[in-house]
Formats: sequence, structure tokens, C-alpha cells
Amino acid sequence: MNTLCLKISFCAVALNAGLLAQPILHMNATDGSTLELDWETAEGQQYRLEQSGDLVEWDPVEGYPQVGSGLDKNYVSDTLALPAFFRVSTDPQQLFYVPFPDDGLRYDAYEEFDGPRWPAVYGEGHVTLWHKGKFSAYSITIDDNNSPDFPFWLEVGETYGWRLTWFVIVYPYTWDIYNDKPGNNTGYFGTLAEWKTLHDLGHDIQLHGACGSMNNQTNAEYEDQIVRSINVMEEATGTKILTFAYPCGKLTNPAGTEDYLEIIKRYTISARGGVGNSVASVHRTNYHTVPGIGVNELTDGGPNTLFTRYDDRRSYLYSSYRGWVVTLYHGISDEAPILETLDWVKAHEDEFWVAAYTDVAKYAQQRETATLDIGAVATTRIEYTVSDRMDDAIFDHPLTVKIRVDSTWSDVSATQDGQAITAYIVQHEGNNYVYSEPVPDRGLVVLTKMP
Repeated sequence: MNTLCLKISFCAVALNAGLLAQPILHMNATDGSTLELDWETAEGQQYRLEQSGDLVEWDPVEGYPQVGSGLDKNYVSDTLALPAFFRVSTDPQQLFYVPFPDDGLRYDAYEEFDGPRWPAVYGEGHVTLWHKGKFSAYSITIDDNNSPDFPFWLEVGETYGWRLTWFVIVYPYTWDIYNDKPGNNTGYFGTLAEWKTLHDLGHDIQLHGACGSMNNQTNAEYEDQIVRSINVMEEATGTKILTFAYPCGKLTNPAGTEDYLEIIKRYTISARGGVGNSVASVHRTNYHTVPGIGVNELTDGGPNTLFTRYDDRRSYLYSSYRGWVVTLYHGISDEAPILETLDWVKAHEDEFWVAAYTDVAKYAQQRETATLDIGAVATTRIEYTVSDRMDDAIFDHPLTVKIRVDSTWSDVSATQDGQAITAYIVQHEGNNYVYSEPVPDRGLVVLTKMP
């Protein structure tokens, strides 16, 4: 007996993220003639795909929804091909990503994120703009696989102590996602085993695509390739695909009739590309069109003027002050200018939080939606909670909370829900501050002055 292939179109579905719901196919055990479909989370909650395109919670005792109602099905082969997941939220406060504001501004003035700020009163505090209270964030991203450059970049990661992000083209070079076999150029674009090795070494392995093929696809074809590529990379490497780099930075096909941006927003928390070269501003960046700097040559011993705009308080609407610097590399022809730039960043690491692209994308959105509630404040103990509006199953990066203490605090211990977390004392202009690193929504944080 052949198994029919069911193809489902998600174009009408627009949901915030939360739980991961797997499509579960039910067939008649006797003859396989009846196809029935529901969606089920790891906790066992089931959802029905309505004709409107909405996923709604339901009780399976009502009977399984029939596939033929409102779904696009094409019987094209003898294998079953279903998307691995679609992101569902049962809590309206749990976001998959922070939407871009209607007015285009996340903050209205420099004063809202100027600094770094230093609380003046004992027990006062805030979530810092960037991790560890750094002035700006910096991410190294590498496109188009370029496996001959792996030794260079691995040495960079080891020497400088940094995690790097690779945006990987899966099809057709690393893996043939349509025929489930190795791709046609694994020598240059790497094997799945090599990408697993990079992931296991702590680097950030995310998704990209080939310009020539993907940017001429229909929305349905584009989404199908995204889903298949995610499936392959997550299963083979152990990575979690959460971010994306648009092929050649394009958000649509050449005619502008296909909208790839809306597809990518269904599956990722952030994407790089679509807006040219610049530093991503704190107040104006759309998390699904994060700019990168593709050319980063040295000028007079330091990075070029695009890079250094992170420290430029120019006209507010055009400023990248305290922004996120995302450098973009392809194949390496000359290592020297790259290393000079990285040396410059290392020498200024007191200003930069150097982190993988996906980590910065998480932190920025957690921080933007965070609420800090400082409770009991005593001479030897301070309690607080920190929450955010992001999906807790995905957004798990520690935030940095800065709280003013007095000069008697020379050392500190910290717990969250009874478990030890990172905390340390920072001095500024003769005053002491506790920096602690809790994950939002994980319980009460207790800071204790150590003798």
C-alpha cells in the first residue's frame, strides 16, 4: 500500500510563538484510506487547524479534523512530507519576536538608553542595555559555508574566546533536502558532520540560502525549502535554528510579487539583511531586517567609519549610538585586515559584548520587554524578580541586572529560585554595584552580601 503525500499551505496562518506543535497524521488502521490531522505539543495539548488558517485548542474526543476541509493537498509521491513544526502560543503575553513599532521607534530619545547608567540610591537598579553592562554588542557572522576557512575561524574563536555565527546554505550544496542525500558540493560547503562539530564546539549554526535559486521561488517553494532545511540541520547537528540571513539580502523575488519576509517571521526570531550596510540601531532596528557590515577594512589602525558609528550620537533618527555591530564575511582572501580588526575589537572589549548573533537577538528582545521588580532591600540582602514577554521555551539568555549597593559590599552571592547564578561587584567612580545574571521568569533572585 502506498502512503499519500500531504502538502499543507500555511500562508493564512499568522500566530505568535510559544509551544512547538508537531503535526500528527492519523490514518485508518484497516485500509489507510482516511487521513486525519491534528497538532500536538510535547505536553499533549492538541490543536485543530481551522479553515480560517487558525490553530485553536481542542479536545480530540470531538473527532479528528478532516484533511480535506480548507487545506491545500497535493498527492505527489508515496512518502509523507509534513513541516516539522509550527509555532503556537497559548499565552498572548508570550512572544516569538518583538514586532516592529508602527511609528518605527523602539525608544523616543537618547535618554531612554543613554549611558551606561549608574543608579544613585542603594537598592535601585535596572536591566542593562547589553549583557554585562557593555556599551555595544558585536557579532561575527559568516555566510556561504566556506568550509576551507573553518581552521581560520576556529582559531579565531579559540584565540579571542568568542562564539561565531555561520549562516549555512543547506540546499543544494550540503544536503539535498528533496532526495535526502548529501549535497552536490560538500567539499566546499561542508558536510552535516562538520556542521555538527562546529555546533558541538559552541558556535552558532543558523540558516542561509542560495541567491540564484531561492530568490526566484514562489512563497510556497521558499517556505518549503526553509522548513526542510530547518528539519535537516536541527536533526543532524543538534542546533536550534532560530535566525536567518536572507540570500543576497533580498526580502522579495525580483518582481516583488513574493514576500519572503513574512515567511521568515513565522520560523525565526531574527534575520539579517534587507537594509544595507550599517550598525543596527537600538531604537530603529526591525529584528527581521537587521543590517550587517559586509566590508570591514581597516582605516588608520581601526575599523571603518561604518563600524565606529556605534559611538556616534548624530541626529537621533539616523544614529546607531550604542548599537549592534554585525560584521559579515564570506570567503577569506587576506587574513591580515580581518585579524587587525579583531585585534582592535579585543582591545576595546570593555565596550563590546562580543556574542553570537542568536544570543544578541535573544537578549535584545528579552531586555526590551523586561520588567524588573525590586522587592525587599536590606543591608545584607536584596531580592528581586525579572520577567519578560518572550516565549520562555526559546528566549533563555541571562539578562544583566545592575543594582546599587554600598561600600560594605565587597563580594556577593546570588541565587534564582534557590539555584546559584552569576553575580559580581563592579566599581564606578567610587561606588559599588552588583551585576547579576538571571534568566527572566525563573523565580526570585536573592543577592547576599558576603563577608
